[in-house]
Amino acid sequence: MKKEQVIVSNAIEKEHSLAHLVQIACKYDSRISIAYDNKTLNAKSIIGVMSLNPQVGSALIITAEGADEEEAIREIIDYLQ
Repeated sequence: MKKEQVIVSNAIEKEHSLAHLVQIACKYDSRISIAYDNKTLNAKSIIGVMSLNPQVGSALIITAEGADEEEAIREIIDYLQ
């Protein structure tokens, strides 16, 4: 299992930006979750990710577990920063 914290520096408040985050997560076989503001949700769920509503400067914890966890976390972090 791989776990990293990322500070959101890209504006991802818009629905299409959040949808793109979900699309990135769905490319990977690993189980991926995002924790923010005492909530932990499946990163592959558009409804879950949209309910997080992270803002620029927010600290998110990205967790991935599986064969491609390193690549998954790296791409998600690159997108958020």
